[in-house]
Amino acid sequence: MPEQKYKALIFDLGNVIIDILPKNACDYWAEVCGIQPEDLYVAFPFDETYAKFERGEITPETFRKYVSKCLNITLSQKEFDEGWKQILIQPRRNIEVLLRNLKKSYRIVALSNTNEIHVPMWREMCTPILLYFERIFSSNEIGFRKPE
Repeated sequence: MPEQKYKALIFDLGNVIIDILPKNACDYWAEVCGIQPEDLYVAFPFDETYAKFERGEITPETFRKYVSKCLNITLSQKEFDEGWKQILIQPRRNIEVLLRNLKKSYRIVALSNTNEIHVPMWREMCTPILLYFERIFSSNEIGFRKPE
């Protein structure tokens, strides 16, 4: 039998393992605030502060305040987090079967640009499939985002 060319597979979590839809956060916040979601889509700060949050360099509270200020909305921590949670949809259909089969022949790890608010949310959502990963490297825990 020939030697296997690859020994490990590296996955991303967002839109590979878990379906995500970032606009859902703005949709939720707009509904809570009674405004049009389109106003929030164009104002959402995918900027260096966002990157700092994903690298674990700023606190969730600092991030919440920054985003709320950029979007010109007022949200409680609970409202913010509930909207932020809406980004995470569900694990991809049939992903558990794929991971189970791949685990027979490969080491499996994941890299994810994520943040302190989302980590417990996706860990709970993905509990049945986390056992297939040898390790998940979260940007907020290692201090680097892909592609850094």
